[in-house]
Amino acid sequence: MSRATDIPTLEQARCAVDNALGDAPRNGHRPSVLAVARQLGMSNTTFRRHFPDLAHEIGEARRAPQPQLFKRSPAEADQTRLAARNAKLRRDNRRLREHLGLAVTNIRHLTLTVHRLRTELEVASNVTRIDGSRRAD
Repeated sequence: MSRATDIPTLEQARCAVDNALGDAPRNGHRPSVLAVARQLGMSNTTFRRHFPDLAHEIGEARRAPQPQLFKRSPAEADQTRLAARNAKLRRDNRRLREHLGLAVTNIRHLTLTVHRLRTELEVASNVTRIDGSRRAD
């Protein structure tokens, strides 16, 4: 939790918001409350609590359509979309490999448990094992 001494003044916050709103189109990004809050050394929630009007102003700027000048070309948009899908597939693949490793470990554990329990049952039931590898000569 931020202390009262860590909260910037309204003028400092206004300056940071103005910079973010001015820089966003040049960088090709939309302005974000989180970026402004981090710039000021605050959490997102604390910024929104202390400067609700500024947070609302940033939100309105995010919702405004971007000018055609700063929009990506269709090829860049396709490339970005493919990169995002590729990253998602990699995350899914990594998660599935982890799950597969856990499943293999559980199968090994269950196999050993079944073998141990079967052996204990045979001993308790006085079952004589017939070993097929021995031959009477």
